Formats: sequence, C-alpha cells, structure tokens
Amino acid sequence: MAKILPKVARWQPSETPAVSYRFYWATCKAIRHNLCCEDVGTVTKIILPHDIPTFPLIAAKMVLGVSAISHSGAESEITTVIADIDFTIPEAPKNLRVEDE
Repeated sequence: MAKILPKVARWQPSETPAVSYRFYWATCKAIRHNLCCEDVGTVTKIILPHDIPTFPLIAAKMVLGVSAISHSGAESEITTVIADIDFTIPEAPKNLRVEDE
C-alpha cells in the first residue's frame, strides 16, 4: 500500500462564539463560499488528506481556507493561505526478481 505524507492545517479559533468551522480548498487563485469545502466541526486542526475524504490527491499550488459558522448558520469571511501540496504517489518499480549471479 502506498504511503502519503500528511500535512497539518491549523488555525486560531474564532474570537466570537462559533459552533463549527468549514474548511475550503481550490486550485485557482481564490476561494468562494460553498465551492470545495467540508464542515469539520469544532476542531482547529486537521490532517490532510486523511480528515477530508474528498480532498484531491494532486500536486498543485492550492488555496486553503477556513471559516467560522455561528449557531444561526451565519458564516464568517474565509481566512486563506496558499500552499504547495503534493499528495501524488509515484509509480512503483516493476519486475523485481532475484537471480543467481
């Protein structure tokens, strides 16, 4: 089984009461609400790609973001960071064998 080296995304919690957080990702230059996102609950740290099953296993410069969601469902602005992500898996070697010399 192939092994992907995970990355940790973490953020400071909202200073106002927030019920949960929403994590965003995009390969374009900007993130829009409800584009590619996943509600992650009340945590302030996630392990990529393990905690986000739909996170793409690609190599790209990505925009990652997080927003706070209030009890009433209101959503804050999205705090973003640009990161080089590489979750691609190299092709395995082939034709391994043992021979007499």
